[in-house]
Amino acid sequence: MSADNLAKLATWNKTENTQFCTCNGPSRNISCTHGAIATCVRDDESPVVKKKGCLLKRSRSLRPISSIPHTTQPSIVDPQQQIWNMSTATAYCEKIMKDSTSFHACAEQVPATDPGNSIDTCVLDIMATQTTMWATSARESLKSVCLKELKQNTTYQEEDSPDRPSIAQQIKEITCANECSGYGQCDNGTCVCIAYFGTADCSVDIRIPPDTHGVNLDTNSTCDLNVCSMAIVEGDTFVDTATLTCHITLYKIHTDDTEELYKQFTTSGQFNTLMEVFCPLPHTRSLPSSDEFAQRWSIGVSNDGQNFGKESDLIVYNGGCQKVEHDNVSSVLMQDNFCFIRGVCVPEGNINPTESCWICQISDPASRYQWSRNPGNCLINGVCIADGEVKRHDNCSRCDVSVSIDQWTANIVNVDCKDKLKETTTAGAVLPFFEIHKPTVNVSLVNTFSTVFNVDVQGLQFVCGFKLLDEDLLYEVIWYIDGKAINETKIANRTELEQLVLEEGAGQLEQLGVNVACTVRARLLPDGVFGRVSPTSDPFYAGIKSTPSVTLHRETPTAYIVVKPTVPIGCPAFFQDGCEVVVELLLPETYKCRANIGAVLPTGAQTCGKHIRHDEWDQEHKIYIAWLDDQTYNGHPDSYKVSLRTAVNNYNPIWSNVVLDVVNVVMDDNTNLWKGKECHAICDPHMKTFDGRNYENQNPGTFILYENDDPNKKVQVQMKVTPCNPPAHVFCVCAIAVRAGGDVFVIDRCPGIYRPIFEFRTCEDHILDVRKINEHFYKIYLPSGTYLSTKLMHYTGKDVMDLHMYPSAADTFHTRGLCGTLNGQTDDDFAEPDGQITGDNNIFSRSWR
Repeated sequence: MSADNLAKLATWNKTENTQFCTCNGPSRNISCTHGAIATCVRDDESPVVKKKGCLLKRSRSLRPISSIPHTTQPSIVDPQQQIWNMSTATAYCEKIMKDSTSFHACAEQVPATDPGNSIDTCVLDIMATQTTMWATSARESLKSVCLKELKQNTTYQEEDSPDRPSIAQQIKEITCANECSGYGQCDNGTCVCIAYFGTADCSVDIRIPPDTHGVNLDTNSTCDLNVCSMAIVEGDTFVDTATLTCHITLYKIHTDDTEELYKQFTTSGQFNTLMEVFCPLPHTRSLPSSDEFAQRWSIGVSNDGQNFGKESDLIVYNGGCQKVEHDNVSSVLMQDNFCFIRGVCVPEGNINPTESCWICQISDPASRYQWSRNPGNCLINGVCIADGEVKRHDNCSRCDVSVSIDQWTANIVNVDCKDKLKETTTAGAVLPFFEIHKPTVNVSLVNTFSTVFNVDVQGLQFVCGFKLLDEDLLYEVIWYIDGKAINETKIANRTELEQLVLEEGAGQLEQLGVNVACTVRARLLPDGVFGRVSPTSDPFYAGIKSTPSVTLHRETPTAYIVVKPTVPIGCPAFFQDGCEVVVELLLPETYKCRANIGAVLPTGAQTCGKHIRHDEWDQEHKIYIAWLDDQTYNGHPDSYKVSLRTAVNNYNPIWSNVVLDVVNVVMDDNTNLWKGKECHAICDPHMKTFDGRNYENQNPGTFILYENDDPNKKVQVQMKVTPCNPPAHVFCVCAIAVRAGGDVFVIDRCPGIYRPIFEFRTCEDHILDVRKINEHFYKIYLPSGTYLSTKLMHYTGKDVMDLHMYPSAADTFHTRGLCGTLNGQTDDDFAEPDGQITGDNNIFSRSWR
């Protein structure tokens, strides 16, 4: 699809009042899509993009993409050897259809298929091209429609008797792609290829070594062992076989940049796409050798386990403290403020986890590769003692580095030592049994001066409320976050209680969405012994509470989640009017789509979630959610879980990324008209609308195949048609562009481009779901559940494709374009963009160009 055609797509208006939204991550400036959003786990498919959302790194997308193998190409009959007429073409097509047991079974058992139309299409292709190149295309198209009907219509899945499988199971067991190309047998729906052949339809000779372009090209051929568990080899014609093998040669890189051959081995490769193979790396979270600094891996790939392509290099390093610089050759260097000790990155100042007497210090280069003496521990009589550790057989002596690092210190914390302590302290200093009752946690806003904004700002302050004792005592408060002690306050008397508070900031309250609690203890003198610690207060939840569960009904397809902050929202003095917290709703990426999917439906001027003003923090606020349809036939009440989180807040960082409790959403469905429908454009191109009207589109150009009829054209599928067998008047689809909101995904294999394109051109909303079925089948799911099935093929040296569009309930009465209007009637399918109905297929087709 050309850049000019992409630029002509209508501007997407994000301010439309009625919006369906979901958030895939926090954002201050939230942009909602105008369609329901879902991310579904589909077990029988693998994602095209395995990174988060749909982002593709530019370095990967510019790499050469190999040609799709001729997996659907039967033998070609030269027109000079046989001139086809209607009789001979019909006889040929009837024979190849009859020879296919799966075609025959579908035609006999599944009324939704149209075998007569498939034979007619086959005949038309032969007559137009005077070859049998496209003879099997109509057969494969019918089989695809048949399998979809079997999957969605449960009538075919019912078993007549315990020992007789269902019609669906019987047909699936004999249905294989392209009849296995003549190089295999169909076994339970899967091609079992003969020796030396692979792919889903047994069309590729696996003895030919694949070409490789490089390893981990997105990261400049490097692998951070903290996050990288496999090498991503890119090249041409990788095949998904049991013999797909990676050969790896490992070299050690030493601190002086010299290399040493370590070992060679092979491992099973993991097929991802025709152009990409994953080679698992051994579990090397650390480089254990004392002189090993990094590693270099030389990796080659073989489809048959014997014939390997050329090797490519991968630098394996520890990104926790190392970096790789590329200057003619790649060099591994140390980052600042880190040690690298026996393969482990240690931040400067960190203590050896198994021996606390050693610490990471980088005072000189040599010290970066070995442990240094830890001044924070005691070393008494040659034995390393951790700070606070009690002397063996003498609980009244301990290591206290604040007093001495080379001798024992009296243990004044242990109340059991009070008799001994009385001998060394004043009588008034040992009073260990002060009794303080259970305190409570209270919160308020206080003004503090911000060095960032250079003005007064408001911050949270928590007070541990307790009843003062009669004695003139000194108090200390211990604060807990989620049950863990994080702060011991200063010691204060009854007139200095403001020193006992917990405030937001580093080392104190660093985030919200936590439970805050406190305890209190007292003593008489600054150096005296503390009394008994009070009971712990009840936990105070500091954050935002939410509704645990909501229910959606088809009859009333909207509902709302209630959220309410438990603490006030602080603001800078100069920003009171616009001070707010934004709560966003996110759909989890791991739930399975079964019958229904939910999505956010803000109303009016709302965006994806809810804006809570600082002066409305103690009120309940509603986040609206709405219905979303999917592609299953048997909708039934179901549930799924969604998450809530606050957006990034630059004025009040403590309110950034606050995670709320998960909300359970229960739904029900009751729609039927869209089920079992499909629209297609199959080369050259033969068209069919959703309501089943067949016609021809022998016209070149870029066409709108499908769009939902909202005025902003937020969801749209375009296809480009080009001549594919001149001088015959034959046209084929060579490119598609699929748009949903701010996302556009393109497959462009048209003549004249430098290399084929398989990529996201824009990806603002992360709502398109692109999935690979096998080497030449892709599915592209729109946020409503509607999806496009794309079959990639070759024809007379041209890269072409067949398209099948499957609707969802959201499309009922709302489709336009070459797929027509989905309403169960065919007489209005040829509607032009202005709504005028025509009976001429060429006028109709050209109106959408």
